[in-house]
Amino acid sequence: MTSLNISLALLERYLEEDLWAMEIPPYNLKPYPPREDGDTPEFRAAACEVAQRTGVNPLERSYGSCPFILTDVRVLRIGVEMPFNANTPVFKVRVGDDLRLLKIFRNKEVSLQFYYKPQDAPPHPMIRFASEIEAYAHLQHYGACDAGAVPKCFGWLELTSDDLEAIAALPVVAEEWRYIKEDELPPKALLLEWFEGAQQLSIDNVTPAIADAGLRALYRVHASFVMHGDVHRRNILVLPGGRVVWIDFDAAFAACESTPDNPMRRQELFCELHRAWVFFYGELLPDKRIGFRHWLS
Repeated sequence: MTSLNISLALLERYLEEDLWAMEIPPYNLKPYPPREDGDTPEFRAAACEVAQRTGVNPLERSYGSCPFILTDVRVLRIGVEMPFNANTPVFKVRVGDDLRLLKIFRNKEVSLQFYYKPQDAPPHPMIRFASEIEAYAHLQHYGACDAGAVPKCFGWLELTSDDLEAIAALPVVAEEWRYIKEDELPPKALLLEWFEGAQQLSIDNVTPAIADAGLRALYRVHASFVMHGDVHRRNILVLPGGRVVWIDFDAAFAACESTPDNPMRRQELFCELHRAWVFFYGELLPDKRIGFRHWLS
């Protein structure tokens, strides 16, 4: 049986069955680390020089092939748009005795000042806010929050004029946020779990165990009928003790948003799992091996 046949067999069982809990897990689901006993400083330096010159790490396949491969046009949706990149401000706040994270969405059109083309700009913040609300409704209902794969969400609120005054008065707030109180419509915000000591995923803290935990956490997201929509290290946190948490669901697609013209299908979730596997085992870990900091990361 070829790897493509195996992937199709896994696709038929994905979501309903936890691939990590199978009696015989899929081949290379959790790759064995490559042998590095022959890596001399000269070898790693030469590999890093090639990577810096070409943008391609010559050791990118050192963890073998991804077990999640779909190329059959009958099961793939062609032309799926790449996710946008939108920075949404977050603030650490205290609610009673507890620390929380406040993620704010301005209720106004996105400025096109920093985008070459209008189509490159992210959607209206309220569209992204609605996507994140729907995603967290699924994630909480299906247990991804309680499982620790994503932050807990404590609800949403509309900021008051006093809230906006407090934000504008912060000494380190970005200049654009000093004028937030002048917005015609008040912003909305999510109140999320705060993680003390969390670090953004990078080649400095990634390990095979972290990669495995990251993929398992993404499966919990998918098992909640949510596609994250933006596999990137900025959206993955590493907590003390090795726990991995996926954050930022404003580009997510939840099952409740599925329509006949734009359905949620297991193929797209499976392909996102493929992207995440390649990201961990085909990019971050090989890059860490030679000390290559990819310009896209």
